[in-house]
Amino acid sequence: GTCSETCGTGQRSRAVWCESGDPSHCDAAAKPASSEDCSAHAECMFEVGDWEPCNATCGYGKHTRTVECMRFDKEPRDVGHCIAALAPGMAKPSTEEEC
Repeated sequence: GTCSETCGTGQRSRAVWCESGDPSHCDAAAKPASSEDCSAHAECMFEVGDWEPCNATCGYGKHTRTVECMRFDKEPRDVGHCIAALAPGMAKPSTEEEC
């Protein structure tokens, strides 16, 4: 089945039954699980804040910004889910750079 989560860890379920139609004909201990954990990343995105002012007034310094992982509806998620959603060759946006 489809994962219950679109950005993060959720549950996926399936129907499991005895092929004969009579549960007594099947070993209950060998019955496969009807649900399992799953991960999905289709609706994960990085929310990137504005750069803060440079911390240096003369010469080189650094400035920072927030970078958070969100589901499409702005629900916060673990950054690992957004990293997993990145296209090959892409990287997490930086939180700090020289200025």
